[in-house]
Amino acid sequence: MHRLYKIRKLYGNTYVTVFPDDFVVPWRPLSIGDFMAYHHAYLRGVIPLSHLEDEIFNKCVVDDAIVAQAPFLKAGIVTTVSQHIWQHSGPRDVTHFNALSLIHI
Repeated sequence: MHRLYKIRKLYGNTYVTVFPDDFVVPWRPLSIGDFMAYHHAYLRGVIPLSHLEDEIFNKCVVDDAIVAQAPFLKAGIVTTVSQHIWQHSGPRDVTHFNALSLIHI
């Protein structure tokens, strides 16, 4: 718990992905605009998924040292963090999207 307090103190209100070896990656969700842009890029299929994951990771991870190390991180870290970012960024369905829209009016 103390570790999460330190992360919040360093980076503000962030999400974290904690790996079994205690490697912690702090990140923020995508904006709805970025989420939609990546969603459309994914659906078109013209950009490889690994490139989209790299872009999402680089855009949302708030620790610059971790972003700089991205090419050298253990296999699966960028993919896992990108998937977590994706899951927590966009609406789950139309009803959820409409509910979010009403909240922010």
